[in-house]
Amino acid sequence: MGILIRTVPISLSRCWRIVKWTCIKYSYRLLGWPRIKSTLDADLETLGPFDRLRPTPLSITIGNTPFPAEEALHGTTATPELCARVPDSLWVEVDGQGECIRYYGHGLKDGENPQLLVFLGGDLLFTASNGVRHIAPSYQSQTPAQLQEAMADWSHQANAPALFLARPGIYGSSGNHHLRREAREIALIDRALDALKSRFGIGAFILAGQSGGGGIVAALLGRRRDIAAVVLSSSLLSVRQAAAHWEFQRDIPGRFLRDARRLYDPIEDIERIPSDPAPAIYVISDPEDQAVSFSLQLRYVRALREAGREVQHIFAHAPAPAHHVLTGHARLAAALIARGETARNIRIQLGRLDRQILFQDQQPAAPRPFRLYSPPAIEAQSAICLKVGDGEIGEVLFEKSPNRRLPPASLVKLMTALLLHGLIERFGHSSTDYLAIEEADIVGGSGRNVEPGERINYGDAFANLMLPSSNITANAVARTFGQLLLDADGLSTGGPRARFVAEMNAKASSVGMDRTLFKNPSGVPARGQMTSAADMAKLMLAAMKVPAITSCWGKPTHVMRVKGQKLRNQKIVSTIKVVNDYDVLGGKTGTLLPGCYNLALVSQAPNGETIVTVLLRAPDPQALYTDTRRILDAVKRGRDWPLKSPI
Repeated sequence: MGILIRTVPISLSRCWRIVKWTCIKYSYRLLGWPRIKSTLDADLETLGPFDRLRPTPLSITIGNTPFPAEEALHGTTATPELCARVPDSLWVEVDGQGECIRYYGHGLKDGENPQLLVFLGGDLLFTASNGVRHIAPSYQSQTPAQLQEAMADWSHQANAPALFLARPGIYGSSGNHHLRREAREIALIDRALDALKSRFGIGAFILAGQSGGGGIVAALLGRRRDIAAVVLSSSLLSVRQAAAHWEFQRDIPGRFLRDARRLYDPIEDIERIPSDPAPAIYVISDPEDQAVSFSLQLRYVRALREAGREVQHIFAHAPAPAHHVLTGHARLAAALIARGETARNIRIQLGRLDRQILFQDQQPAAPRPFRLYSPPAIEAQSAICLKVGDGEIGEVLFEKSPNRRLPPASLVKLMTALLLHGLIERFGHSSTDYLAIEEADIVGGSGRNVEPGERINYGDAFANLMLPSSNITANAVARTFGQLLLDADGLSTGGPRARFVAEMNAKASSVGMDRTLFKNPSGVPARGQMTSAADMAKLMLAAMKVPAITSCWGKPTHVMRVKGQKLRNQKIVSTIKVVNDYDVLGGKTGTLLPGCYNLALVSQAPNGETIVTVLLRAPDPQALYTDTRRILDAVKRGRDWPLKSPI
């Protein structure tokens, strides 16, 4: 019922907005009414969400003349003849249609250039809540001379030629900036690099991109074999997720502004990135980024690592209040790469740049958002959130009745898995040995995906305990290893499951869980089976040291090989609703009906440290995950997280 109370008003609001804007759209197209008014500066030229563009021939902007904002807003056209008159330009065609792409370089030599640094700037088109579009006001003060000067500085910094490549529709290039980050823009930039390579004899590129420009650079990674390194700062790297997020963040739903299906998503092309030779990949992020969510950047980094790619993810401090512009960091990193500096030295130099920005002119750093935060109100009856460092529990970040004893539900399986790891080694088994399922193991509840007579290997048993929370697997583990423990004790009475549970309680005592009592290996209801949030945090710390657990508890899905009469590959799914959230590393859920929803979670702090969060007895699933995000968002955004020393 709680879920319905929360979700029904949201769904009705979204449906109403879709209906409302559909009516506005067709009314405007048929009658020219209503006009969507801008709430921005009256001197700023704007376009309503349904206004048509009025492209004009590309003007030739030179010297200290600012770039025309109206051309960036409406788009421009060009011909090969016009492009030939534009200084430092390339005529590039894609699918039979051409654009004039302009560049601003320094240090390029006639003949051959072993490497070239190329920078791509961010998006300049912004959309208000009511769909009114405008170009960033700062664009109207930028000139070709400024870009040329910036490239000269970058070239001297890198001791190599450097170049600013203007994206279609902006900074003197023809085209339509409304089609930014689509396949055509990427293809045009790709062809422009080909043209530069041919014109100047470029051996390899070092590409850097800020924000939307970083997304273009990431897209080029899978298209080219001549990229030595890329630097992506505050970059939009998980576009589908971003589009889904923004669909209902404005008053006008996102579908009325752009067809998100046309956007290119770099995260979907990671497998195309060459591995021999592999380009160096640097991602620079400010966890407080207000423009491109940190989650989108971290998701891309994790996807790279899951695909076996090496990536340097560096946390940085961008200027307040947006915490977004890291252009200086990107250019410095690229320059250091060009000079052959190591990853460690690059981190050190970027750390120094951070300190210069934060303490420039001996002034105190700008305050971070929500530096002083109030503990969030949560519905769970008990919770704790704390830092973990060097294998030890550190600072408590949030707590609510952390020592209150409550039913653990399937969080019990964390101890079952922890014991399984130790007993596999103790009795000479390996992860490839098989666990047999017997009739005595069958029980109701979660994870009913194996039958009597079937077998799964111990590696899959860990996943089946952690992801779908299989009670049957927990019982099979207790029966199998409980019997081995009895045999080792020289006993024949007491029952294998009881012996295994006794081992669970002994292990709990050894890790300091003094308010916990286990009664079974699965967490099914049992009188007296209790724990506390503080105790579960200690269990999480122990589990974090076991690769067999940590390698699977953060997976959304896993394919388990089941042997038996029905030989099959069984897909199992995590019960953790937030497992795909940007900062979640893994964990375990526990549920008893009615009204007992538990979660133990490991997540990543903005500076790379580890946070453990445990919630007990939330009233429903929605409350559990709302509480989780409230706690994590409060402790992460409500305090400073000093960058860790470079290693």
